[in-house]
Amino acid sequence: MKNKTQPPLNGTPSYWKARLRPGTTGDKPTRTSWAYVQSISHTDVRFHCEKLLKKGLLVTLDIQAIHKGIKHPLHITGKVLSCILLSCGTLYGIDLQITTISKADQEFVEQYIEDKKSMKLSYSSA
Repeated sequence: MKNKTQPPLNGTPSYWKARLRPGTTGDKPTRTSWAYVQSISHTDVRFHCEKLLKKGLLVTLDIQAIHKGIKHPLHITGKVLSCILLSCGTLYGIDLQITTISKADQEFVEQYIEDKKSMKLSYSSA
């Protein structure tokens, strides 16, 4: 009897490149930096970045998402939940709580998560 697989608790794995920008105009102007999305869910995004971000900071993440051969830019604004230095010593692992996302982007994320859940991989040992 096959066990039903549980969806990952920390989001659906995704490996998309993104641009990280300050979220509000009240923040002092800073340069944008590259980020690399590790996982995404309905409520949060986990990504790696070279910038140290303070907890509670509002940032905008412009993600270049690709799914089923179609590019879809996602624009997500969120609040930093945590930021930790990774073992490589040059990148930070950041958890971002989604505060603002457009309806079209939300539908894309939901479709991506559903497609990843239904994807079946088969490996042969022969």
